[in-house]
Amino acid sequence: MAKREKCDRCNGTGTAIWGAIVNGKPTHSGTCYRCQGKGLQTEADKRRNYGYDCHAAVRAFRGGR
Repeated sequence: MAKREKCDRCNGTGTAIWGAIVNGKPTHSGTCYRCQGKGLQTEADKRRNYGYDCHAAVRAFRGGR
């Protein structure tokens, strides 16, 4: 069985929050893409995220889309 750990992005909730917190409520939230809304990450999820992070870093330095 695959080892599962709590997602570091959403802290295990499955919901990612970005933007400001106004009166205790987030202005923007949605499904966490790092764990695909499960709240837990498997080794496969971690590999996928690492690959995407590397791709995004190269894209940012090149100034492309």
